[in-house]
Amino acid sequence: MKKPFAVVICFLAIVSSLPARGQTSFGGYLKFYHHNSTVSPQTISKTGVRLQFNISKTFGDRGDLFSSFDFDANDLRFFSNGFNARGGELEIYPVEAYVSLYFPMVDVRLGKQFIFWGKTDWINPTDNINPWDYKNISSEIEDYRLPVTAIKTNWYLGPVTLEADWIPVFLPDRVPLPTGVLQPGIPEEHVPAIVAAPPVLPAPTLGHSQGAFRLLHSVWGIDYSLSFYSGFDHGFSLISEREGNKIVLTPEYKPLKVFGGDFQRTFGRWGIKGEGAYFRTADLDGSNPEIANPHFKYVLGNDWTVNDRLSLTFQWVQDIQEKYNQSLEEKAARQNPMHPEVPDRITSSVSGVMKWNPFDYMTSQIISVINLKDKDSFVLGFLSYEPADAIRFTLGGLFFTGPADSPFGRMDKEDKLFVEVKLSY
Repeated sequence: MKKPFAVVICFLAIVSSLPARGQTSFGGYLKFYHHNSTVSPQTISKTGVRLQFNISKTFGDRGDLFSSFDFDANDLRFFSNGFNARGGELEIYPVEAYVSLYFPMVDVRLGKQFIFWGKTDWINPTDNINPWDYKNISSEIEDYRLPVTAIKTNWYLGPVTLEADWIPVFLPDRVPLPTGVLQPGIPEEHVPAIVAAPPVLPAPTLGHSQGAFRLLHSVWGIDYSLSFYSGFDHGFSLISEREGNKIVLTPEYKPLKVFGGDFQRTFGRWGIKGEGAYFRTADLDGSNPEIANPHFKYVLGNDWTVNDRLSLTFQWVQDIQEKYNQSLEEKAARQNPMHPEVPDRITSSVSGVMKWNPFDYMTSQIISVINLKDKDSFVLGFLSYEPADAIRFTLGGLFFTGPADSPFGRMDKEDKLFVEVKLSY
């Protein structure tokens, strides 16, 4: 712990010693949080306090820097750190830390940062740069999205903006790794033992870096973009290998290329938007059922601002697999003790977002996704109240429902409630 703390102190010293020209500002927040499972035995997933410290400094009109450090003391880390030195539950990490430089035709941002793409809500086929942290979904995006170290450039070419990004090191989604389950209906003695091997990540070499490009333009009131991502899938593929009387499952992160686009147009209180992408996966001919087939995913949405306090969003989502081989998928499902269901060539779902401010200083939001075939669903909701400037109380919940073998149904033990008290400064 001393090392990251020393890094923060050195950074503050460097910022303080910079020339006085320009403005330096400090800010952040102190937050108490508690996340508790609603499923017996009501396990506490995390509880503690977080201090975020933000620093920003401008250098005339040529550049600025921004950094945001979290000092996160989660008492649950005691159970993994054991009886280490006092304060072993404390983790210090940068949320963002970057320098921005401005030139007549190009802006450059270097450092740890968020780069979000897409026009639709929650489900974004083109948004493939920042991984997700599915273990920490809550009311704030910095909790469930992970920043990446990148060089981001925006080139201003008349009415067109061209964005070019380079991400040298791949970071995967944070998800629970597989532990193995028995295939339903088969006696345990007839099922091979399942062993989960450590994940295989792309080596941190230049050949495994990621690149992304996006063209943004507006015509006839329609904002749209065309994009391309070349890198790796943030979600793993489970590669199985039989070794004697056991099956070894290895999470591997496969190469991925994504060609996408999005658009948005508003008409008074109404808005339409769409986003779609073609995913060129490592299984180009569809012959390996353990790797996702090439597929096209699109989202069509409608926004309705009912009044100053209520807005609604409805979205239709479809994922269409290419090179789909029904018999091969059925054979693989019979041999797969982890997920014995047969995937469909076309899967459809609907999602919705409701933002409602029932009273002054009170806001609420509900996000929901429903898969139509499996009839399983995911709901994230939270209510926030600000009794005074810079003070906010938040109560929220995360819930999964559906059949036991459905995508969201398999996560029904992850239901939780959370409470947060945040004081900004």
